Amino acid sequence: MKILNIRVDDRLVHGVVATNWIPRLNVDRVIVIDKESANNQMLKSVLRMATPKNVNLSVITLEKTLDNFKINKYGNEKIMIVVKTLEPILELLEGGFQFEKLTIGNMGNQVKTESTVPLTKYVSINDETLPQVKAIAAKGVAVKAQLIPEDEEEDVMEILNKKNIG
Repeated sequence: MKILNIRVDDRLVHGVVATNWIPRLNVDRVIVIDKESANNQMLKSVLRMATPKNVNLSVITLEKTLDNFKINKYGNEKIMIVVKTLEPILELLEGGFQFEKLTIGNMGNQVKTESTVPLTKYVSINDETLPQVKAIAAKGVAVKAQLIPEDEEEDVMEILNKKNIG
């Protein structure tokens, strides 16, 4: 198994992921880690429809993901992981799964709170997500904001420092 991209996107698999990221990275399998979607057949069906037909899709819980990784269920497949929020990313790290980079595509713009602050056009942070980003970065993971592969990656920690946030 080779992890090509780990992406936070509150829309999970949608047009940008299906038409830009998956073909650009030459992904064999998309793993959506989302408890709500894993337990809802309608949501699974929608995600299947959004995923290109030549790409395998797993819509599973975090626990199932970690179990599958331990037994090398995906063999030599090239994987893209997509999650809605930062919480599963922290849990992956705590579960012993290591990776070097996290890409945030869309986050924090659909549900805004009083503490929401935009970092980029597609990424906002709030009192809940700020400590999560910091905790992920503290584990040695580079946290980048990037909507599509053609966009330049933006370092989230640098943006936070420039905006004097946190």
